[in-house]
Formats: sequence, C-alpha cells, structure tokens
Amino acid sequence: MKHLFPIIIAVLLCNCKKPNEVVAYNQIDFLNLQKSNATVKTIDTACINQTRKANADIQRNRLTYFISDAESFDSELQELLKRYNIRLKSHSFSDIAAPEGFRNYCYENLMLEEILKRFGENFLDSITKEAVKNYVINNPDKPYIESGRDLRELYLK
Repeated sequence: MKHLFPIIIAVLLCNCKKPNEVVAYNQIDFLNLQKSNATVKTIDTACINQTRKANADIQRNRLTYFISDAESFDSELQELLKRYNIRLKSHSFSDIAAPEGFRNYCYENLMLEEILKRFGENFLDSITKEAVKNYVINNPDKPYIESGRDLRELYLK
C-alpha cells in the first residue's frame, strides 16, 4: 500500500487538465479559441460521429456515393448505381482545409473507401463513363464537351 500511494498521486496529477488548456470539439470553437492565450486541444466530434454513422450504414449495406453539385448526368448515374445498391447524393465540396486536428468529409471518405473496396478501383470511373454516354444518347441536342471534344461525335454515330 505504501508503494501504491505515489503511483496514485502521479496518475491523478497526469489526468488533470493543464491550467491554460481548453478543449475544442468543433472547428468553429477551435478557431475562436485560437485567439486566446490558451493551449487548444482538439477532439473532432463531428468526424467521430460521421465515422460511427458511416460504419453503421456500411454494416447495413447502405452505401452512398457523393458527387459535386455541377454534374449534368446525375439521373443516369443514379440509375446505374441503383443496380449495385448504391445511393447517389450531390454534395458541395470545399477546397478550404480543415483546421489542425480536424478532418472534413469523414462520412463521404469512408463511403468512397468501402465502394472501392467492394467493387474495385476502376468501378466509379467505368460507371461514370457509362453514365456520361447514356446522358449524351438521351440528350442528343445538348453538347457535352469533355477534354475539348463534343462527345456526341463519339456516341451518336
């Protein structure tokens, strides 16, 4: 017991929060707390929650593929993904990096990893190419330019 006392004291002292330390649980708090003189410790609860939800959805076989809002072939891609039990969602992605200690798009990234794991590295490229082809065929009066070429020349022969 005599030897246990110093160990207990050491553990208690190590677990105490440093006097000038504050915890930020989200990016907005982090940015506001950085203005103070305190040391900011980050706990990315948004990513923790998104990861938990993504893992639960993956276990239930509810995969979702996210694309940018600007795609014109959404409906064609959605039809093709349905065959594989994958939902499609349009999403605005930001080029702004997350503050240190935080990560953006945790749910989206886990879903993408799972889709690539199940269906292969080339799956999304192939299915997107097929969706673009279907879009061009379904909309022959609308030009679809890719890499400087109107794809109607390729698909509407």
